[in-house]
Amino acid sequence: MTSLAKPNVRASLDVVDQAMAAGLFGRAETIARHLQSAYPRRADANDVLGRVMLARGKYDLAIDYCRRAVEAERNNPVYLVNLGRGLLHSGLVTEAEPLMARALEIDPRQYQAVRSLGTFYHHAGHGERAAGLFRKALELAPPAARTFIHIELMECLLSIGRKDEVRAAVAAKLSAGGLLTRHQAKYVAILASLGKFGADSAEFAMVETTLQRPDVPPHERSNLMIRKGLMFEASGRFDEAFETIAAAKRLLTPAARLDAFAKDVDERIATFSPERVARLAERFGSATEGHVFVIGLPRTGTTLVEQIVGRHSQVGGMGELETMTYLAAQMRNGLPLAEIEAALESHGRQKLASYAAIYDGVAEFLAPGKPLHVDKMPHNFRYIGEIAILFPKARFVHCRRHPADSFLSAFQNEMSETHSYSYDPRNYASYYAAYRRLMRHMYEVAGGRIHAVDYETLTAAPRPAIESLLRFLGLDWQEACLNPQDAGATVRTFSQLQVRNAINTSSVGRWRNYESRLAPLAALAD
Repeated sequence: MTSLAKPNVRASLDVVDQAMAAGLFGRAETIARHLQSAYPRRADANDVLGRVMLARGKYDLAIDYCRRAVEAERNNPVYLVNLGRGLLHSGLVTEAEPLMARALEIDPRQYQAVRSLGTFYHHAGHGERAAGLFRKALELAPPAARTFIHIELMECLLSIGRKDEVRAAVAAKLSAGGLLTRHQAKYVAILASLGKFGADSAEFAMVETTLQRPDVPPHERSNLMIRKGLMFEASGRFDEAFETIAAAKRLLTPAARLDAFAKDVDERIATFSPERVARLAERFGSATEGHVFVIGLPRTGTTLVEQIVGRHSQVGGMGELETMTYLAAQMRNGLPLAEIEAALESHGRQKLASYAAIYDGVAEFLAPGKPLHVDKMPHNFRYIGEIAILFPKARFVHCRRHPADSFLSAFQNEMSETHSYSYDPRNYASYYAAYRRLMRHMYEVAGGRIHAVDYETLTAAPRPAIESLLRFLGLDWQEACLNPQDAGATVRTFSQLQVRNAINTSSVGRWRNYESRLAPLAALAD
């Protein structure tokens, strides 16, 4: 029996890079896996597979392979940066920052180290710090990479409310000419997001003109069409608004994996019984207090709640982190979810304590000296079981909203493919039903540690709702919590213009403008 010849390393690396540039990530992974299998100790073979995993969003695997590359060549700045990127994607900033600093010390031109830190701090709600890092990355980056970083800087400045600065900078870019189409489309979309424009505005005409170009990439075209649809809505042309945004979503090809989510919900309900969670929490849980998880579907008021609580002097915000996603995977130790008990036993108390310490360290790093740390990753609702085991004293703030309104807000936003269930009302209805089934079970699992905040109630009568929330968190009343718009905080979501205003009911019941199209969702309302 003849063995397969080992692949040529240089040729394989080139083919992987070409496949990734073309968006052929499945092919890139196949070739990279073959190369790493043939040369398991080579730094470049491990690094390229790690980079593919980064591109595919498989961050735990990316960290593993990138770490092997660094262990093989400890002073390679590129490998250090790639490992740092994987760690940052998983919210592990305390480990990533020293790696990035070391990479810059070895090679001061490693602009990706600075840019990646900027992206992380933007996600973590530290917009001013992120803006400074993006500006530094612009100074270090080669000309070909500067436009991408400048766009990130514009989005960062917009998230901290500096609209005038963004408007001037974007207008200057567009008037200068010479932009590639994909860049022009992005800049036009940013300009169109700076206010509430109608279908008779100059911004609408600019969007239309850009959409007429046949070489606008699908994702950028989709984003522009969403802006166009919102302008139709602002003009009261609701049918055109819905059809335009529906067409925009159809450009984003991945189908929602509704069956996979429903199966995951089934497994979680079967695995995390109240008795089992209580038993495992007693054996493996941390004594740490002060972790607060704001959870719920996107567009249900999670940003508003974070801003309200964040105004309290005893609270520090952590933004939206993937840290619990990473730790939940580590807790399973490669075993199916149903075998979580065996996985935790195989780890032992010391290993579980180290996982808790990782999260504690990130919380203290991002919100030093604060008794309460708020993690506003909405989809942590999927990991309530793991969180309740690892942190038995953690508290959850569950944000709820009329499903038709939450769908509409997500539908009208540039949601990533992770949230492709929100591209169509029927898919959203299926996803919502499974989510609600999981949450009903988790209220039994977590007992009195989940506090529900209904968006409609909060916006109609803010003071009593906020008083109740603060009591649940063990906090005294502070008047500042009534005025989240004064925080000057970083807001990355579609809410970034809304939360600059006082709490109001303007977004309640918007779904009725599209009532005939959203009947399946209206029927799901509690």
